[in-house]
Amino acid sequence: MLKNISVVLVESQGDENIGMIARAIKNCGIFDLRLINPVMFKTRNAYKWACNATDVLDNACVKTSLDDAISDISYVVGFSRRKGKRRPPVGEYKRAFAKILARAKKGRVAIVFGREDDGLNTKELRQCDEIITIPTSPAYPSLNLAQAVMLTCHELFKILKKEDDVDDQRPVFVSKKEIAPVLSDLNNTLILLDYDDKDKGKLRGKIIKSFSGLFGRSGLRHKDVNMFLGLFSRIKQIVNKG
Repeated sequence: MLKNISVVLVESQGDENIGMIARAIKNCGIFDLRLINPVMFKTRNAYKWACNATDVLDNACVKTSLDDAISDISYVVGFSRRKGKRRPPVGEYKRAFAKILARAKKGRVAIVFGREDDGLNTKELRQCDEIITIPTSPAYPSLNLAQAVMLTCHELFKILKKEDDVDDQRPVFVSKKEIAPVLSDLNNTLILLDYDDKDKGKLRGKIIKSFSGLFGRSGLRHKDVNMFLGLFSRIKQIVNKG
């Protein structure tokens, strides 16, 4: 999803900010940086602040208007403290990032930031589908541009990282094909334990059926398969020694 997110900066006035932003978005797995009428940004100062994100800086796409920068975008989110009746609806901060990622699953999303001294103007805000305000202290609500971008991108990154961590903790169950050797070894073990002598193998069939149903309902992981195969091998060794 992050590959479908573009960071758009409108008329950035500081080359060091652009360098810091290149680094910040790469830290969070975002690489598409678009600059609208920026200052000269491929400077020694910008590269200094970009550190190992010089590739993001080198590949930044320069545009002359917001219209041009978002022409391939399906969902545009502007970050601003400005509010007004003629401006797009203000989204809820806590829900905004999940929505951005959900939209990024199906199309390209732009997160747009304005000028360091004056933010986004009314015309630019109207070009956004939604406006998000980053909550800060009323005593000093203004954020540095690079800080605002970092906070935003990191919120997106945290959501995906949390989802990845949850996925990593979910057991990965093997297929029926991989369970088949377990049932086969169980069958051979029961035969070795003389279950065929009891009601002509009917009990053995019932046991196999019960275990097959149990494995299907609960699922087996790879380590479970290996455990059962090792157990049956050990039983075979002990019985053969006896």
